[in-house]
Amino acid sequence: LLNSYYFLLFAVAAVFFIAVNYAANAGWATLIKRVIESVSSWLPIGILSMLAVLFFGKDHLYHWIEYMDQQLNPGDAGYDKILASKDWFLNKGWFLVGVPLIMIIWFTFRTVLVRLSHKEDEQGGLSFFKKSITYSAAFLVVFAFSFSMFSWLVMMSLDPHWFSTIYSVYNFAIAFVTGLTVICFFVLYLKSKGYMEIVSDEVIHDLGKFMFAFSIFWAYIWLAQFLLIWYANISEEGIYYTVRLTPHFKPMFRINLVMNFFLPFLILMMRNAKRHPKVLLVAGTIILAGHWLDLFLMIMPGTVGEAAEIGVLEIGMTMAFAGLFIFWVLNNLSKKNLYAKNHPYLLESANHDVGV
Repeated sequence: LLNSYYFLLFAVAAVFFIAVNYAANAGWATLIKRVIESVSSWLPIGILSMLAVLFFGKDHLYHWIEYMDQQLNPGDAGYDKILASKDWFLNKGWFLVGVPLIMIIWFTFRTVLVRLSHKEDEQGGLSFFKKSITYSAAFLVVFAFSFSMFSWLVMMSLDPHWFSTIYSVYNFAIAFVTGLTVICFFVLYLKSKGYMEIVSDEVIHDLGKFMFAFSIFWAYIWLAQFLLIWYANISEEGIYYTVRLTPHFKPMFRINLVMNFFLPFLILMMRNAKRHPKVLLVAGTIILAGHWLDLFLMIMPGTVGEAAEIGVLEIGMTMAFAGLFIFWVLNNLSKKNLYAKNHPYLLESANHDVGV
């Protein structure tokens, strides 16, 4: 679940990034559009991986499913008032139909946007560009609701007695900052191999600024969620942090905040740091490892408990996913022109200047 969800977030963030650039009429990222599209190409593999985990692992991961199957009534032994009040949403219908449907909708939008992009390359003109803006605006509206439901069902329901009103925003922050980091890594790799030489330091600088900004945004959401629950001191909410502040998870809890906020903030604060490939690689590696740990802390206490460890299996599984992901994205990149040659903002991206 950890790796399936983590790598799926990269692809979903890439689709979101494509759409938001169209909707915002932004041109700076046009030169790296093919890289973004290739990162999003992982979506079908990510969907299949998630479906396999959810179908075969649902009874082990989601304790509420076993409870709902018992169909207990008030007064019965084992009746849970909190879970019973959530049965309108936490049920197999939403879980086994809603979750796959949401991912299929994302894949459909991704397919349409990429096809329009490729047709634009082949035929030129502005018609495909204008259609892309329309589909992107529609996707952003659908994404806001669907991603919230997806994160609630797949992640928040691992701790079914608990809830957070900004949980979906927290998951989005993880998705976007890690997705941007992965995109930046692929661009830097291609440039180091002599490809994409037209991509200037200005474009790299903007990617670095996004990594910096959304590391701060993640920290803001993390702090907002933590402080509100701590201040309210409601046991139904506080149990989430009580478990994660036990001696077993507390060191990871502290390291999580350091890796995902303090280190990226300090490393990327200076202007030149956001333009220097080696600095970006260091900061990006910390961000990716940090948010893997972030998801580890979101998943393991509610599923495995204090038996959870970061060992050979956890690291090896992540490396296997990473290897397949890198191969898949680079293979996809090799099939098309590295530049969206007929995009109306191509020259704007080539001449992009962020100023002083």
